[in-house]
Parts: sequence; C-alpha cells; structure tokens
Amino acid sequence: MRIDRECGTKQSYLSKAEAKRAARLMTGRHREAFHLYTCSYCRLFHVGHLVPAFMRRPAWA
Repeated sequence: MRIDRECGTKQSYLSKAEAKRAARLMTGRHREAFHLYTCSYCRLFHVGHLVPAFMRRPAWA
C-alpha cells in the first residue's frame, strides 16, 4: 500500500482512546462501520472503513 493512501491524508491520533472515540463518532454519523488501526508508517493511530471501498461500491457503479 502506498504511504499517501495509508497515511498522507488521514487524521492521526496520538492515543488509542482518542482514535476509538473518533471511530465511534464516525460510525454513528456516517452509518458505516469504522475501525482504528496503528499506521505502519507513522506508528500513530488512524480511523478507516471496516469494509473495503471495493466492497462498499454498488455493482452497477
């Protein structure tokens, strides 16, 4: 995975608790599942979709 996609545009969180809170808020706001993970590049926490983009896209799109 490329660093600009993994880390470049994503919000970074210093603590796991902060990222967990953000994931919960995003899940409620967007009605999609989000999760937190530790970035392999910056070693901070990011929040991302639980279901990959290609699986979220409708078949006809």
